Amino acid sequence: MKKLTTLLCTLFLVSFSLFGSTNSHSFEQDLEENILGTWVIPNNPYRIAIIFMRDGSFMFVDYNDVRKKRELLQGTFELLDNGKIDLLFYDRSKLSFRYKLKAGKATIQNYNGKYTFEKTKVNFKAYVEGDEDLFNPEKKGSPVKKSQNSNLKKT
Repeated sequence: MKKLTTLLCTLFLVSFSLFGSTNSHSFEQDLEENILGTWVIPNNPYRIAIIFMRDGSFMFVDYNDVRKKRELLQGTFELLDNGKIDLLFYDRSKLSFRYKLKAGKATIQNYNGKYTFEKTKVNFKAYVEGDEDLFNPEKKGSPVKKSQNSNLKKT
């Protein structure tokens, strides 16, 4: 009887650990697969958007309230546990977001609620370009280098 109980407990623990890791893995896999691409704030007049690229970098077009114009911010991102995404900017402090997938709709939101992005299939470069040419590497002061500009076409 003792051997049978031990065997059943072992089988239960093995099946529980396999079941638990499968759920965890599917969320992580979903996060990695779905985070790449373009994210926008719907109906935002400034066309604020982020693109996450395969090489671990991102471009974030934001509106600067002080300068009263849009700006292109860049850096790398880290995918952490429980859907947390850290944007590590090249020129400022990091910004953290939370990834959510609810009823087939993917969103990312920062912790103070200022930004809520939705995943979209629109072309990032076409979406964010406006009067100013944010992506012209020939333009003085443009933060985009030629290699990054060509990288946008692949993502």
